[in-house]
Amino acid sequence: MLNKIRIRHKLLISYSIVLILSISIGSSFIYIVVRDQITAGLESELQNTTTAILNMVKTAAAVSIKNHLRAVAEKKS
Repeated sequence: MLNKIRIRHKLLISYSIVLILSISIGSSFIYIVVRDQITAGLESELQNTTTAILNMVKTAAAVSIKNHLRAVAEKKS
């Protein structure tokens, strides 16, 4: 079957296959690298946001407790 194909078409087919394989491998590599970087960035941002929310809740709880104790102390005075 390949003996009946002209050399021009053989070269076209072989170069096309090489090009498609190269693009596929390159795209796969880029996808893996970008996915890992995006995942790392998102995890870091999530950790920062979680820490900020935790600090805000702790501060709000401390202020609320102080205000409640102050109100109780003023009520008894």
